[in-house]
Amino acid sequence: MKKAGIILAVFILVLSLSLVAMADTVNVQVKVRVKPKLIITLLTSPTVQFPDIAPEETTELASAIQIQVKSNKSYTYSYTATDFTNDANPSDTFAISYLEYDGGSGYTAYANSGTLGTNEPSGVNNYTYNLRLDVPWTATADATYTASITYSAVQN
Repeated sequence: MKKAGIILAVFILVLSLSLVAMADTVNVQVKVRVKPKLIITLLTSPTVQFPDIAPEETTELASAIQIQVKSNKSYTYSYTATDFTNDANPSDTFAISYLEYDGGSGYTAYANSGTLGTNEPSGVNNYTYNLRLDVPWTATADATYTASITYSAVQN
């Protein structure tokens, strides 16, 4: 009986050692290199239509141009613009400077190019522009004039 008790004790000891949970860990690092990305989107219509305007009748359009820039780096934000050209007679023009924009800090006349911001912050940035136009006396009556403005963003 003593032998049976010893055998039983050894069996229980071996069984308990085999039931002890073993644990270990492993560490995994996940790495990614983020590529630069920039998207510029016009949120409004690509055509801004002013009503008919006579000289000395300044007309304003609120929120006429809305642009969104998404960038994961800082960027420089600028534009280029053409002068107004008579649709029926391309040699008949007047300066883009008759068109002014206000992005929230007062009206500024457009030039044929300009920088709107340097080191603009990364993320999603929205720009809204009110426009004001005063046509010159030299503009041909009953003619339609068109100017083109191209906005661009370049990552720094």
